[in-house]
Amino acid sequence: MKILLVDDEKEITDILSVLLEDEDHSVEVASNGKEALTKLRSEKFDLLILDNQMPILSGEEVLDELYKERIDGLKIIFASGQSMSLLDLVEKNQHFELVDYLLNKPYKVEQIEAAISELL
Repeated sequence: MKILLVDDEKEITDILSVLLEDEDHSVEVASNGKEALTKLRSEKFDLLILDNQMPILSGEEVLDELYKERIDGLKIIFASGQSMSLLDLVEKNQHFELVDYLLNKPYKVEQIEAAISELL
């Protein structure tokens, strides 16, 4: 599976990249939403792991753009430090309907592994 991991915290992307690559996934990293959109527009990814609070473009702003573009086959795991349910997020913004799985930060490695397994 080809994964785009988007988070401005280098520590998180470094650790998750290694763990995901150990599970035979191909991983690309973006440190902000603008960089993520550039990669999504130029390469095909199976999964987007998207943090919400980032500089330049937030995760919510990335979802707004993806809602316009409708990238076929892209699964999205959305990570947020705000403790909300996916239903709460969808009620807040219709673009959250694109999200396949919500992770509340801080999350454990087992949670992200479970989310990926569920989406495969």
